[in-house]
Amino acid sequence: MRILQIVFALNILIYLLPTLVFADLTYLLVTPLEIVRQYGFTTDAFPGEWWRIGTALFVHSSLPHLAINLLILFRVVPSISFFYVREWRVALLYFGSGLGGFLTHYSFYAVAQISVGASGAILGLIGALIRPFWRQGKKKLAAQFLLVCGLQFGLDTLLPAIDQAAHFGGWLSGVVLSFLLFSQAGYLKAGERR
Repeated sequence: MRILQIVFALNILIYLLPTLVFADLTYLLVTPLEIVRQYGFTTDAFPGEWWRIGTALFVHSSLPHLAINLLILFRVVPSISFFYVREWRVALLYFGSGLGGFLTHYSFYAVAQISVGASGAILGLIGALIRPFWRQGKKKLAAQFLLVCGLQFGLDTLLPAIDQAAHFGGWLSGVVLSFLLFSQAGYLKAGERR
């Protein structure tokens, strides 16, 4: 899927940008706080800075944050590509889940808190896989995806720097969008070409 390859490349490029611009290798480990503040999503960003919803999807706080998100994205791409086939569906799932995650963050936190990363969008992609697997009779696999998400939400409560609202909102958005975008007849049969 080209759209997810573009998303993958943009995440890496935007993460490397501070290192390239400021010629400082320490930025490879941690994103400068001023960039997180300037481009991350925050509850006090509306109404004048709505664009932060888009930029926050590509800004990551650290190399492990980026690496984990990209590893998971890499793992879910084959299944997402198989079930949702069309580029526009995958783009709508990814960006719709990211938007849903950040809007949940916005409605959940009363004080200004910054949120960055693609985790909500990626959890949305995982959420969007539950229905197709269930519909194909792969209920154990669907249950495993639910378990993984449940473990993620449990872990979120233990780590204070994790945006629980964005993770849950992104996942829920992916589940809801799967009902609008997944068609039982729409996915590729074994051996079929695009």
